[in-house]
Amino acid sequence: MTIGIAVTFNDGVLLVADGRRTYPLNPILPPQDDVNKIFQISPTIGAITFGVSQATDFVLHNLSLSLPPRYSPKDVSTIVKSSVNVGWSCLMSIVAPDVDVHHERVKVGLVVGGLTNNQPFVTGALKYSDGENCVLEEGEYKFIVLGGEEQNAKDEFNQIAERAVQQFGANREFGLMDNLVEAFLRGAADTINLVSAKRLDVGGTIRYAVIRRGYPYTTGAL
Repeated sequence: MTIGIAVTFNDGVLLVADGRRTYPLNPILPPQDDVNKIFQISPTIGAITFGVSQATDFVLHNLSLSLPPRYSPKDVSTIVKSSVNVGWSCLMSIVAPDVDVHHERVKVGLVVGGLTNNQPFVTGALKYSDGENCVLEEGEYKFIVLGGEEQNAKDEFNQIAERAVQQFGANREFGLMDNLVEAFLRGAADTINLVSAKRLDVGGTIRYAVIRRGYPYTTGAL
């Protein structure tokens, strides 16, 4: 499983994800703890994969091929949703007949964030056996948390983000990793660690990407 967090600020987006990969379709395989789940799609767009890796490879490939030279946040959201559906269809075509596709960990999702016309946005889509979800958020101080629902990860990060905005939103130093962005990053890491303390399929190296107007696409690990 994955915890993926994407949060916008006035001129950019921060993407954060855990690094543990488990194999719900082949549980005898040991987990990996240093997996990069954040991928650069374009100079101003990044994506966090979520769910069964056999499907998310198809999702990323379809997204990269389908993204036009010019796009709006709505365009990206539509392509993300269709790419996740493609990934789910591919997964259903390769799973063994005895696999329980209704298992809670058999999901396919994607969280995407970036800049279009220098304006930040985040969007996400999730597909599973009983349904699907899709969300698009535009503007500053918007976020998506995918994963950790039972551990209230979304509420946890929301509280942290609100405190960060109150403390640094109106008056802060500017730069690639200014006070607000660093507070968001620490909050995302704390949220992931909270979930990993309760779930064995979350953990490992925490990675992040910063997409910010006037700066190159930048990645790092905690």
